[in-house]
Amino acid sequence: MFKDKLKKLRKEREKRQIDIANYLSVAEATYNRYEKGVNEPDINTLKKLANYFDVPLDYLLDRDFVEAELKTTKNTVKIPVEQLSFVGCGPGVDNNDSFFVDDNFEVPGDWIKKELHNYFVGFARGDSMEDVFISDGVGLIFERTNNLDSGEIGLFHLNGKEYLKRFKIIGDTPFLISENNKQNYDPIPITENDSFEIRAKLLYKIEQFNKEK
Repeated sequence: MFKDKLKKLRKEREKRQIDIANYLSVAEATYNRYEKGVNEPDINTLKKLANYFDVPLDYLLDRDFVEAELKTTKNTVKIPVEQLSFVGCGPGVDNNDSFFVDDNFEVPGDWIKKELHNYFVGFARGDSMEDVFISDGVGLIFERTNNLDSGEIGLFHLNGKEYLKRFKIIGDTPFLISENNKQNYDPIPITENDSFEIRAKLLYKIEQFNKEK
């Protein structure tokens, strides 16, 4: 959990709570509530903490998908490629740019826990998720769902575009969050005026499924 990682990092570096609070420009009591799990910092504070401890933002937020390697097995199943083959790791992919890909990928059968129509393959386009090692063109396996927990990575439809981002609820507001500390990708807040849909949860990243743009 986030609070446990935060406390562990501080103790490993032999820092006091007041030291980190001063770095964040918050009251010591505010930082103390982070470690107790009473409050959760906003995304800008999370980025500062990642920089302070020199760890990926993904480490603090908890990775929730599997980096898998395809291995030869007798029990394989074929997963279809999504019609919108590329998923946006950056400004988003326009729904109107969708195209049909008549292809399937074989994966070990024990990866699949539900009916096959619940899964599909897509390919990352962009660099906004590089801190969780999702680089441009890498293959991704998704499970269709309309519900995600805060902190999970998924595929989203927002105002006519498709995004691969981390879903995070901060306060009462849901955000789509990038994972690239080297680039200045602002969190995307979701408002009641937006056309928004959770489409799928990211399950696996497969380096062998690599598709050039």
